[in-house]
Amino acid sequence: MGKKRIFIIVVAMFLSGCTKTFEGVVYEVAEDYFLIDCSDEAKIKSNDIEDIGYGCKVKLSDKTSFRSETGESLVLEEIKEEATVRVLLMHSKNITQSKESRNLEAKEIIVLDE
Repeated sequence: MGKKRIFIIVVAMFLSGCTKTFEGVVYEVAEDYFLIDCSDEAKIKSNDIEDIGYGCKVKLSDKTSFRSETGESLVLEEIKEEATVRVLLMHSKNITQSKESRNLEAKEIIVLDE
């Protein structure tokens, strides 16, 4: 029983820094990726008070779906720069200030109404 508890604690500590979803503004729209502001996520564990913006390169694939906040299905061409979106990632990821951690793959992109 003790080993099981230790395992659960270790797994919980590992996963606690990971995120499966984040929201941000689209900086750039390309054929196979979006560049999305992820500054809040990148600085969440940092005591950094500088006003530095961080962009996440979010890879799009044939498995990526697009929809509005109300559930209406969208296509890539309907998503424009400066749209606010919620990104559901294919896999949980610890997004930090390092460039490598900000290369992501989207499962779903949801355009938020403002």
